[in-house]
Amino acid sequence: MKSIDSTCALCGSGVQDLNHLFSSCMTAFVVWSFVNHLPNPSSFSNFEEWLVSTFQNGQPLTIEDSLLVCLQIWKVSNNVIFWYAQVTPAIVHAAAVTGSAYRLINKKISSSSLRNLETINKWIPYAPNLYKLNFDSSVTSNLSVASFIIKDFAGFPIVSSAQKLQHSYVLQAECIALKEWLLTAKKRNGNQIEIE
Repeated sequence: MKSIDSTCALCGSGVQDLNHLFSSCMTAFVVWSFVNHLPNPSSFSNFEEWLVSTFQNGQPLTIEDSLLVCLQIWKVSNNVIFWYAQVTPAIVHAAAVTGSAYRLINKKISSSSLRNLETINKWIPYAPNLYKLNFDSSVTSNLSVASFIIKDFAGFPIVSSAQKLQHSYVLQAECIALKEWLLTAKKRNGNQIEIE
């Protein structure tokens, strides 16, 4: 039976449990220092205390941003463990703030509606003559793939593409997928778009 290494995959020191991964890991500490508008877990005695405090005292958007940072730290840790990905705190931070930046730019969801998750998770058909884009990427230790699909207003695929890239980071690969989609939409005279 293969033994499992419990050493933190991000910083290489300490046992990777909840407290270490989100609080005392040096990579996580640097990531939290980038987002100084959020409560830093390292200033609490343990991760559970930070989580309870964030939910009791935080505004809905603060809670959402905090959970986005935790999600990205966890995802990056898994990418290092299972895909041998190379990671820097700046990449984790960039991925975590993407959701926050999107919300700030689009402001379609008000703070009060965050309390009612049903209004957020409900699928709403898009308007006629609107193209919809879904794009994604996948990154391993030596390969990256960027892909997209364009659908019409009825949800039928118009064109899709997947592109093998040289090794890149997730954010780079997703930006390439978005760029390729925009070029394709431009060639097809797509003027009204919705990105998901």
